[in-house]
Amino acid sequence: MRSHRPTSARLIRPFLLAAGLSAALLGLPSPPAAAAESVGATASAEEQAAVNAVAGTWTRYTGQMERHDPAAADAIAESTVRHYAFLRDAALYASPEQLQRLPAADRLTVYGLRARHGADALAAWDGRRTYRECVGLSLCDAPMALSPSGGTYPMLSHVAIIGADRALGEIKPQTNKRYAFGPEFVREDGRWKVRPERNAEQLSELMNVLSEQAGGETGMMQFLLGTSFGAQYTAAPLDTLKQPLRDDAAARGRLDGQWPDYAAIRETVLAALARKAEDGEPLAQFIYGHALYSGDTERKIAPDKERGLAMMQRASDAGHVDASVVLAQTMLDTGPEQSFSSVPATTLRRALPYIRSGADAGDVWSMTIYAQLLQDGAAGLARNCTESADWRRKAEEAGLEFARNDRVWVLATCAEPSQRDPKQALALAQPMIKQRAKLSSGNLDTVAAVYAANGNFAQAVRFQQLAIKRLEPDIDARDRERIHERLSLYQQRRDYTEQETSFTVER
Repeated sequence: MRSHRPTSARLIRPFLLAAGLSAALLGLPSPPAAAAESVGATASAEEQAAVNAVAGTWTRYTGQMERHDPAAADAIAESTVRHYAFLRDAALYASPEQLQRLPAADRLTVYGLRARHGADALAAWDGRRTYRECVGLSLCDAPMALSPSGGTYPMLSHVAIIGADRALGEIKPQTNKRYAFGPEFVREDGRWKVRPERNAEQLSELMNVLSEQAGGETGMMQFLLGTSFGAQYTAAPLDTLKQPLRDDAAARGRLDGQWPDYAAIRETVLAALARKAEDGEPLAQFIYGHALYSGDTERKIAPDKERGLAMMQRASDAGHVDASVVLAQTMLDTGPEQSFSSVPATTLRRALPYIRSGADAGDVWSMTIYAQLLQDGAAGLARNCTESADWRRKAEEAGLEFARNDRVWVLATCAEPSQRDPKQALALAQPMIKQRAKLSSGNLDTVAAVYAANGNFAQAVRFQQLAIKRLEPDIDARDRERIHERLSLYQQRRDYTEQETSFTVER
């Protein structure tokens, strides 16, 4: 892998945790009503009963919410009661700056409370009474009006029971990439209760996206307030609703000390993932293992590299491709200042099965790395430039732009004369040659090597001189030297054979 050519193969691409709180909660059509499945295939009767109870709570609650029935307030947890007491206080006292800190869904609730009620009325309410008003006015679920489901809540497909008194629902079966986590539940006084405040950020993400598409938040908020209040609503300027009902500096200060932990749902997601990983789900093993390996300050996870690697290995052994790719990347990650040549041969051998697994599954990074290992004869593989070129072909067909350049290079410059194919290299290079005016220095260097391999040294010199003219200013000094050395070879009517390797080769 010549570092001057346009390739990103040596970069270890980041993997985002696939467990992100999916905005699919707002966009899924409801599947047929059914009892949610337990997180574990071998769930106990007690656990399955808990799952059924959670699913029943959700079904009753969502039915009430869709009818805007204030009785839904009987299904909420004490944490939700406290949250809506905070929103009541925010409606009374929050400054415009404090209001802007709220997630959009809660900001909408505050606007609605201010638009509909006076300070004296609000001050007399507790959190549950505030929630009842929120449900009755459709403020709590107004963002659902923006969703493709048209305000219909999804049913639960799975439920993860976490410990004795916590649960997390899924609103769609998992894919091989992510979970669609939805509502959180807690058991209080022997009954399962919903914690809708935990999804405030989720709802707000949808609102933020749609407000950008609509040209701004103001119009969206006015639309949702009108949707909530219907014909009874007299549009109030949003600037007016940004002002507190009572100007009380001490109360504003207390709000800051009571600010909700909107990220708390992430800890519940982590606990659900840990449970799923223990039950042998490869996707959870990958996500949770990656989080353990890297550490995650948002989820308050201390790095545990050994345990994280072990869990990702379990996921890979079960056939999870992303786990295989990340394991290989982790092993080959040499840091920004080092090249792959610093990776020990023993490490390459350990990484090889994961690289090959990713390549077989169509991952372009894995294809590129495996192709280079074949080209170098590294990781215990015999050098095979023909097979290397074929893997680069697959990577190109999968959409990797620089794979054509790499394929042409290996066919023209392979260190094994019997494995070189200059004629095929020249045929493959024709699209590059036709676009010579747009080629980078690395691509021009490749075309020059192809011409030299075919005995056309005049063209080789011409393209190499052009490659030198287009060298990037920050190119590595050794790479600059190599390009000039190749020009000297072509001027002597000698072709170039790649002798250097990207990876450590066992002798």
